[in-house]
Amino acid sequence: MSLKKKLFKYRVALLFLVSLIVFSIFSMRLFRPNLERKIENFQRTFLQEERKLNDALRYEKTNFDRNGLKNIWVKENLADCNVHIYRNDSLLYWNTNELPILRFADIHFPSEGMVHLQNGWYYAKIQKLDRVTICVSMLVKKDYSYENKDLNNSFSSKLDPGINMEISLEKGNNNIFNEKGEYLFSLQPSALFEVSSIDSAIFICLFIVVLAFFLALFFRWWKRQSLVLSILSLAAVISISVISIQLDWFEGFNSILAFQPNLYASSELFPNFAAYLVNAMLF
Repeated sequence: MSLKKKLFKYRVALLFLVSLIVFSIFSMRLFRPNLERKIENFQRTFLQEERKLNDALRYEKTNFDRNGLKNIWVKENLADCNVHIYRNDSLLYWNTNELPILRFADIHFPSEGMVHLQNGWYYAKIQKLDRVTICVSMLVKKDYSYENKDLNNSFSSKLDPGINMEISLEKGNNNIFNEKGEYLFSLQPSALFEVSSIDSAIFICLFIVVLAFFLALFFRWWKRQSLVLSILSLAAVISISVISIQLDWFEGFNSILAFQPNLYASSELFPNFAAYLVNAMLF
């Protein structure tokens, strides 16, 4: 048998294989962005911002050494960060009202390292001089108990990694360190990635093509089997289809519009538009 005839004979299997490879590559690009590069960029930017904190802390210390607390409110504010100055436990000076803190020092603030306040995660550095404590800090990520059009749990614009990530104090795969090499926190990618409408449309089209070639290949094989095996194999395919929907095997695709219930959801068998397509092609 010539190569041309072999290719024609197994054309459906080859088309299924090619479509599956294309679908897999596209899915990996869509759902597994280059985290390593994004984490490296985040770490590099974080260290740059930490150096700015160091500069601000040195400036505030120099100003205190020269002038003490005299005319503390008339000094020029050159800091590109949050500055809070305490005497004993009382807050004397601050250059922002964005941090939800009290007028008195407590166990949470001022402190060194990562600080979790009511509205977000901050990275802080402190300098103690006699009875005075100088604290400089920067926002890492906002963290509200709920979100709306005005409250958004987003990273600082200077540190934004470009994908949805959560901050965890437990070590993980994407650890962030300070300039001394000390562990600070880890970044955990959220389960739900933001997918554009174009990528969503391409994904569902490729999904349908792969499924169509698989079903064509399956039914070609199915027609050549005995009656008993045909019934068992068809029952297995139908059962797998129903179980996958009931157990939400495609939960990881919830960022794709076709897999979201708000597009089309009529029953447990049709929780989204993608399930409707699968059942329509199968039955």
